[in-house]
Amino acid sequence: MGTLTSSRKSSRLPRMVYGLTIDQKAMRSFSLANDPPWIPPTNLSAEELEEWWMWRSPTLWLHVITYCTSEFQLPAVNGLTFVWDGDERKPVVPLVDSYETTAIPSDEEVAEVAKYMHQEGQRAKWYQVTFA
Repeated sequence: MGTLTSSRKSSRLPRMVYGLTIDQKAMRSFSLANDPPWIPPTNLSAEELEEWWMWRSPTLWLHVITYCTSEFQLPAVNGLTFVWDGDERKPVVPLVDSYETTAIPSDEEVAEVAKYMHQEGQRAKWYQVTFA
C-alpha cells in the first residue's frame, strides 16, 4: 500500500481510486440481504437464474456502491465507477479518490466496508479509473 502524489491540478496523471472491486457472488449476496424486491423467482432453471442475475448486474453494482457510499460517507467518484484490474474492467467501491486526497483508510475501516459488501477478507488497492 502507499500514497499517490497526484492532485486535481496535475491533469496529466490518471484518476486513481483506492477501493474494493465488486465480486459477482458477493454482489448477489448483498442484493439478497438488502434488496428484497430483487429476489429471483424460485421457478428458474440454473441457466435462467444466471441470466436473471446478469441482466440486473449494472443496477446491483449501483446498489452496492450507493449503499456503501451512504453508509460510510465514501467519495462519489462517478456514480458507477469502473477501474482497470489488469486487462479487465471492474466496478469498484471507491474508498479514496486521488483527486481529493491520497490518505488511505485504516485496515479496520477497509475491513468494515468489505464486510458490509459481503466480501470479508478483500483488501483494497489503488486502481486506475476508466470512464469508457
